[in-house]
Amino acid sequence: MKEKINVEADFYPNCASDAPPEVSASNSNDLLCSDDTKQEMFEAIRAAETCAYDYAASCDLGDERIWAFEVFERIRNSTRS
Repeated sequence: MKEKINVEADFYPNCASDAPPEVSASNSNDLLCSDDTKQEMFEAIRAAETCAYDYAASCDLGDERIWAFEVFERIRNSTRS
């Protein structure tokens, strides 16, 4: 039997307990978007897309494979306007 993946615990180990960082006027200048940051973001999305496809392709036919390919499609289309 295939082991089920707990997406929240496996991929986002801190998401259940950590709240998003607070943005205040004092630190908002640290969050300015630069070309380097944008490039890093697109590279991370591309890596996530590859990982999601590899996972989806490795799933057996069924609900989990369908779900995995839906996640892959959302990641793949996330940078399109």
